[in-house]
Amino acid sequence: AAFVGLTKKAIDLGSELSDIAISTGFATEKFQVFRGALIDAGGKAGAMEKSIINMQKAVVQGSEGLSTYVRAFERLGLNVDQLKAMSPEEQFETIGKAIAGAGDQQEAFTSALEIFGTKNAPRLIEVFKRLDKDGYGQMAEDIEEAYGIMDAKTQESLDKAADEIERFKIKATIKVGDLISGEANFAAFKVLGARFGALMAKVGEMFANGLLSGVKAASVALVASVKLV
Repeated sequence: AAFVGLTKKAIDLGSELSDIAISTGFATEKFQVFRGALIDAGGKAGAMEKSIINMQKAVVQGSEGLSTYVRAFERLGLNVDQLKAMSPEEQFETIGKAIAGAGDQQEAFTSALEIFGTKNAPRLIEVFKRLDKDGYGQMAEDIEEAYGIMDAKTQESLDKAADEIERFKIKATIKVGDLISGEANFAAFKVLGARFGALMAKVGEMFANGLLSGVKAASVALVASVKLV
């Protein structure tokens, strides 16, 4: 049961990180580093994605001439058109370093509130000061040691596993419905149950092996086992 529970958490995390990377375009490993730093600063894990979305909105609307965002970037000495040409992670680091290194911290704080949102900015400023002080490389090493970093390939494998499991759940629900209604094909239902039992056994075996050989090997084994259903 413990193996299955931990495996489910790994699948959920991989699927979540994969979805965030797709929706924001933010490099997944850097996202995890900054999210870990935000958690260290007392922020919530979900605040990182919201902060990126707010930032992207500010960059786009600032490039369109919306005065609130134009002024916010100008206070930091940044050109919004140059920011728009950067990748999301480059935007985040550039804005963060400008905030941390600003001569007028009160103006920088105001800009941070406008760019990242009032709920997210105060904790993010602590992250940016850490980035400015330690550098990205050192911060990334510290976060990986504290939390671990899941690479993009592992995330993709776990995301596929999550999709396969969801399809299995739908199929199983339909079979149960047929059973309740009296229209079930009992032979087919027994086969489905046997396959589910085999899947759970495989999950346990996979996770045990994963503890020895690493998450990458475990996620690949999981995807393969789910597809048998």
